[in-house]
Amino acid sequence: MEVGADVGERDTFLPTTQSGSLFLVPAVVGSKTSPKWLAAFCASDIKSAADVGRKFHPMPIPTRLLFIALFSALGAAPLAAAETFDAFKPGELWPDDKGVHINAHGGGILLHDSVYYWYGEHKIGGEIGNTAQVGVHVYSSTDLYNWKDRGIAFRVSDDPASEYTKGCGLERPKVIYNEKTRKFVMWFHLEFKTQDYKQARAALAVSDTPEGPFAYVGSYRPNKGVWPVNAKETDKTPQQIPNRTPAGWPTPSRPVFEAGLLAGSDVPRHDAVCR
Repeated sequence: MEVGADVGERDTFLPTTQSGSLFLVPAVVGSKTSPKWLAAFCASDIKSAADVGRKFHPMPIPTRLLFIALFSALGAAPLAAAETFDAFKPGELWPDDKGVHINAHGGGILLHDSVYYWYGEHKIGGEIGNTAQVGVHVYSSTDLYNWKDRGIAFRVSDDPASEYTKGCGLERPKVIYNEKTRKFVMWFHLEFKTQDYKQARAALAVSDTPEGPFAYVGSYRPNKGVWPVNAKETDKTPQQIPNRTPAGWPTPSRPVFEAGLLAGSDVPRHDAVCR
């Protein structure tokens, strides 16, 4: 059976038989039908479908009529326009221009050339979503209400030896524009995979455009072992930290407390951890 070059690689066909012959019937829902073939079927002379360059297996007239009816009912209706907003709606889902809930957690916004860019962690469902499985998502807007999905600006690596391999901790990405180098610079909090919060590293990546892709430069831990100038002596003493894991704080993070990486003031009296 020969299928013409006009048929896209993602076209879907359902086989059917009639009078002992095999015919191709397009699966209307979810398929990408060849425009040339589709035009032939919708033409006034529907018999011409079998004559489109002789590239397609002929289909009987009843089958073609059925296809026209299905297409009219399911495929001909125009797609609904994306919802637009003129106000913020707290507590409601906030869809992007594709109608998908915006996925940019712990984000930051950059204003560049009168366009706002929102960068944030792309999350997936389940406990594994607490680690970086995709990377940094970016959206653009001119009014802060309506956001266009610009894709993944920075993607985690599949290389297990990489600092930013899939499964690492990648948090709170922020992007600034360096006028001197004309580069967009992304900073984010990085924790190596399986290291919990023991690394506390600052990482950066750069791009020529705000949408990315951003190329990883490296990470480091600035001011390691240096306390803030206004830190109290009681904050510097690990023994001041309650000898228990505060409610709501993951048990695997207990070593963080024992190592004194969180000051006593990080554990308010209601045991709600503030980082």
